[in-house]
Amino acid sequence: MDRFHPPGFLEDFARRPDSAEDRAKAWSAIVSAWMDNAAEAYGTPELPSLFFNPLQDETPGEPASESIAWDAFPRFLTRWFQDDDEPDEKRWLAAETLRPLRINGRALRRVDEQGFLREELRLFYRQQDEYCEWHVDRDRRDGEGRITRICFSSEAPEYWDFLAEGTRPFFAAGDPRRDLVAGDLGLVEELYREHVNPEVSAADLVWPSDIAFFDDETDPQTGEPFGWRFYARKGTYNPFNKWTTTDGIMHLTHPANTLRGEFRVGGGASVQRRDGDGQAVVDPEQLVCCSGFGDPNRSSDPAIGAAVNRFARSGLSVSLADPVGLYISELALDGFSGPAGEEMAAAWQVDRGSREDRRILRARFEVPEELGFTVDQVLLDADGIRFGGQIADRIQMVLTGIAKQLVAEPVALRACIGQCCPHREKGEIEHVFQIGVSCEDLPPEAWAEVAPVLPEAPAPPGMAEIAFGAADFASLSARAAGAVTAEPEVKSGLGSRPGR
Repeated sequence: MDRFHPPGFLEDFARRPDSAEDRAKAWSAIVSAWMDNAAEAYGTPELPSLFFNPLQDETPGEPASESIAWDAFPRFLTRWFQDDDEPDEKRWLAAETLRPLRINGRALRRVDEQGFLREELRLFYRQQDEYCEWHVDRDRRDGEGRITRICFSSEAPEYWDFLAEGTRPFFAAGDPRRDLVAGDLGLVEELYREHVNPEVSAADLVWPSDIAFFDDETDPQTGEPFGWRFYARKGTYNPFNKWTTTDGIMHLTHPANTLRGEFRVGGGASVQRRDGDGQAVVDPEQLVCCSGFGDPNRSSDPAIGAAVNRFARSGLSVSLADPVGLYISELALDGFSGPAGEEMAAAWQVDRGSREDRRILRARFEVPEELGFTVDQVLLDADGIRFGGQIADRIQMVLTGIAKQLVAEPVALRACIGQCCPHREKGEIEHVFQIGVSCEDLPPEAWAEVAPVLPEAPAPPGMAEIAFGAADFASLSARAAGAVTAEPEVKSGLGSRPGR
């Protein structure tokens, strides 16, 4: 192995032959850095990490591998509405209701050319947190809003940030890897036009001005919150642009649906934990709670964590298989039929990634034109298709973990660093808190940000993202560089603090 390949062995770099090799090497450098960071984050000199970078492995023999599968539809939404009237209708509707984007309870703000904070931005992301997101296209010209296609994506936002911005967002100033390759917004525009809408323009895909977010972390020098800081610069790629949120989908938008999140889960699960009685923690959800590496309400995090931890408990070092990604594995097509019993296998069309290798990155459910009807007329177990979630219920996701004997001595169990508290009204919903928190003494506002958003129930003021901190959200584009310290309408001091 001489490099990490792009997700799904995509051939986007080949569209620019003169720079294809440089882009391939640069993407490999980014993934390798994530590997090294995960290994460093979850190990100490006394307790070596069991997460390893396969690109740095020079020991003989191939690692063992295991495919880890989970359901595409958000288990959190299924659990939340399971005791309601019409639970399926509500979970399907919630899954397609966009949630306003906020960091630390506040919307992003525009920064004008003079450095003043201006209006809040109305940005959104999907409440689909299993590394599979979808968008429903409807033809509203006939007034009925017939479903013409449903597009599914498991493409990570970091890959698209790389295509648009090159290596610059991924490495700190002074790191020679920062300037390995420049971005190509024209390539991004080309791919959006091909897969989302031919009307996409490059201007639609970038931030139209500098953007600020509110950082409530404490400045160690002053003891005060950092305040308003730069999140993105004018003209850089906007991962929440309309063509991947409100008007279409190209890649994932949920804060937890990132490749960095995959490394967080894999690295965190490589650590073996013990409970209060000194026994190894092996239950998938308890492992997430104890290690604090994900969300116990999801299908993905517990499944991935349990498989990785099982390798680690057997004394094996663990990692992620090349090409690193989270993939749509398959759609179970049994139960689908046309209005007159037509076969529907041809409606499932893979546009990016490999169907044969079960590494699908983009697919759509779209009835072939010659059949003469639309998706909403397709029957699924005798029920008409009204939501993309009905199809997501039949989709399996997958990633591949690898393991190899690299550490001779058994690795000691470590104490838990987190715990879960049950929701006061929705008992099966849990939330991860720091170890030692009293679940009984949690104030009601501790749960205010957890409830899903429905069209008739807008997001409450001060909403934050589920199980996702400001530092992680800002690192989605790695843009938080400098400070905008002023309140609205007051001149700001720019660039006075380094980004995280």
